[in-house]
Amino acid sequence: VFKNDLGEFWVAHSISGQLEENDGVQSMPLKKFLKDVKPGSFFVLRHALNENGASHIVSQTKRLLEERAPFDHSFDNSDTNNLYCSEFVNLVFKNQYGKDCFKEETRGDIDAYSFNSILENSDFTEIYTW
Repeated sequence: VFKNDLGEFWVAHSISGQLEENDGVQSMPLKKFLKDVKPGSFFVLRHALNENGASHIVSQTKRLLEERAPFDHSFDNSDTNNLYCSEFVNLVFKNQYGKDCFKEETRGDIDAYSFNSILENSDFTEIYTW
């Protein structure tokens, strides 16, 4: 979640074109995003970062939004040319802090970042639940 130039809250995320009109990394107004979210499944977390860290996170997020990477249907964590939802968030924080914020979980033959594992990460504090 970030504020755009008009001070409005927006969400940066990555979603498959099979579910949304646009495929991959994108942003949308928070109000529109929340219309499609099941109550109790949207969390706003704050990383225990300093002022410089926050500005770098926003800069990296905006850079990735401009690049518009396609959605990663193969869930390949070693290739950042395509990004799935938690891979996108993880990449931004890993580039800044040098460590993953999600745990990998094996499902079948895929090792993907488990989205809910960030809720157990002591580097993050939950500040809001929708």
